[in-house]
Amino acid sequence: MKGGFNKKVKNKKGMGAGAIMLVVLISVIAVIGVFAVTQSIGGEDKNTPDVGVDTACASGNDPYLSLTFANATDGSQTLSPTYTYTVSHINPDGTYTDEANGGTLTSGSSGTILTKYDKAKVLVSLSGYQDKVIDLTDKPLKCGNNPVQGTLWYDSVGATFTVFNSDGVKVVDSAVGTSGTNETGSTSTINQEIRVQSPADESHDPAVITIEANNNSKVSDLELTSLTNGVTVETYSLPSGFFSSENTTTTSYYEAWLVKGIPADGGIANFNLRIEPTSGQSTQSSSFFLNGYSLQAFQDKDGLFKTVADAKLRTSDGVTNKFSKQWTDYDWFHE
Repeated sequence: MKGGFNKKVKNKKGMGAGAIMLVVLISVIAVIGVFAVTQSIGGEDKNTPDVGVDTACASGNDPYLSLTFANATDGSQTLSPTYTYTVSHINPDGTYTDEANGGTLTSGSSGTILTKYDKAKVLVSLSGYQDKVIDLTDKPLKCGNNPVQGTLWYDSVGATFTVFNSDGVKVVDSAVGTSGTNETGSTSTINQEIRVQSPADESHDPAVITIEANNNSKVSDLELTSLTNGVTVETYSLPSGFFSSENTTTTSYYEAWLVKGIPADGGIANFNLRIEPTSGQSTQSSSFFLNGYSLQAFQDKDGLFKTVADAKLRTSDGVTNKFSKQWTDYDWFHE
């Protein structure tokens, strides 16, 4: 009989009962797999927080930092710096609190205990070395050990200056015109070369270079430009009352520049100094005072950090010196 009950039952797409069971089995396996992956990335080792994720860690497995630093020259000498940190904590809605000073940080599992998903910055400080900031905010802390390795540059001696006259001859390091080669005073523009050399095993990048002429009635402008690829120079505003130790008269003319890219470990950077005399005046009998200051990271008055990239000579209130090293000065004379 056509259309009778002896005909095998099929679904609308012609799928048999066995195929249906296979599809169901695959679906169950897929759900289990997704659940397992979700549990893995949402567990204690996860670095990226989700809204509503619990910040608790298993007992005895709270986050801590293990910091190891070595000399930047060859990494063979392990250093013992001090650490200060700032931290932002995660809110229940996934946002973060404002960065705040956390105080001194002790490295290791028996040291400073933090909270899962904290965003931290660490100021690494050691006398005779260029202090730096380690920014960990792009990787919120996970439970347990959060290792950090880095290097610090030695900066104990300071870079050295050499000054040449407009004929390319090294001038004597004296501001009073003693015997030896000096620059010849002129009523026209004068160009002199200045050389900066980092000592072996040291870095003095970035730095602020200052030049003063003792008589502002004779000099109307000073301009420093780089002659070395990769080294940049930009005008820098000195803090109020900041002068070199050699010449603090109110009649001096001075300029300052922020210099970046000075090669480390014996590297040399060359600069051109353009001296513009005041109209109708000669630079004759003028003294010039050259100074350099290595910059480093530091903790500002608000408790937050200035990195090496945005470091200054002094704190933001203009009171406390924060440069790491003042170089040996170089002075010369226009006879």
